[in-house]
Amino acid sequence: MTNSESDLRLRTPRPTHWYAIAIGRSKFKISLTTNTQSKRIGCELYIRGSSAKAAFAGLHAKRELIEDSLGKLDWQELPEGQDCRIIKYRNGDSKRESEWVELHSWLRDQTEAFHKTLGPLVKKLNLVEVGDA
Repeated sequence: MTNSESDLRLRTPRPTHWYAIAIGRSKFKISLTTNTQSKRIGCELYIRGSSAKAAFAGLHAKRELIEDSLGKLDWQELPEGQDCRIIKYRNGDSKRESEWVELHSWLRDQTEAFHKTLGPLVKKLNLVEVGDA
């Protein structure tokens, strides 16, 4: 996927198991992940910072609307820490080159859907970060 084929702003990939994409607000990222051990990939909204739990609750209140657009999601409040995630998984072995086209297509489609659905909702959240003026 090139930048000219999408409204998403992409950066140069790094050799990690995730790839983060801005969604239009600090502390929120769309993250694409691969897990070669469990042979699955994922597209998630990752929320960090002191207001992450409040943001998660605000989005969770719109769960039905969000899942009507994105399908069934795994809502992970991550109670042991400060951050939260909302993720959609798909089985697929990213080590198998024969699966790359299909996996990349799924990631692109999910990223664009997450951006379109969650971007406006994230921007409308009324949050105050500790330390923000």
